[in-house]
Amino acid sequence: MATLKLTMTNAFDRTILNEGRNFGVGFAYVTPVSEESITAFKTMQAFTACKDYLNDLVYVERHAKPLGKVHGFEHIYTGEFKDKDFVYLGFKPVHYKPSGGSSMDWTGFEKTTKSMKKNIGNLVTSINKLENLLDLSTDRTTFYGSTETEYVLSLPKIWVQRGWLTSLMTLWIRCFFNITATNAKASLTKLIETHENKITIPADKYLFAVIKKFVTRTDFKELLKDERPKLGDQPGTVHNLGISNFCKGLIKETIKPNEKKIASTVVS
Repeated sequence: MATLKLTMTNAFDRTILNEGRNFGVGFAYVTPVSEESITAFKTMQAFTACKDYLNDLVYVERHAKPLGKVHGFEHIYTGEFKDKDFVYLGFKPVHYKPSGGSSMDWTGFEKTTKSMKKNIGNLVTSINKLENLLDLSTDRTTFYGSTETEYVLSLPKIWVQRGWLTSLMTLWIRCFFNITATNAKASLTKLIETHENKITIPADKYLFAVIKKFVTRTDFKELLKDERPKLGDQPGTVHNLGISNFCKGLIKETIKPNEKKIASTVVS
């Protein structure tokens, strides 16, 4: 796979964030340093292992309205996503966040680093199969390029139309960065079945168990009509409304009183 060799300017301090997850796979939306640049990128936020901070950024960029500071992070509207067909998401393995001047290594760092490098193409294949459930015409996620430590995907702009969609993308990457070529070639339902027990971080496996019934539904693209979080929601609501909480909310809405099973359709 041909890939661009990138440079990345990280201009934000991760240590000021009060991360709920502070190790594993870190994410940041990134952008070219200039309109002419195709290889030099800069971050729009610190690479963080807590994907909820991306919800905040997406909210501000989507509505062009301030949100305020949330758990150490405050994003100022840039207009970087406006009128763009594609946006850029960066990710990389990250150690535990330094605290009090000291840091602690994550034991899974080296293994994750090797798996990402080996399986980046397989990861993108699995993402493309997820995108087949959305109304995307021909637009699909592609592997744009990498630095020595960071990977950058080019995402169709639909992924930044909702905070819960950004949360879904980042959870998918955390769970499927080590997917094999054989599993990635299978149908979406089958690749989930064959890979689910290979998710490396137990908390991610739990979160994926919450959402997997939704991502394989035939009416998945109907969820795109859901506007949550909405303009005017409280900062804490925006920050915490990731894909798992979004799905839990749908479960509550679609379950009748005294009925324990998940309904098959979404109630609008």
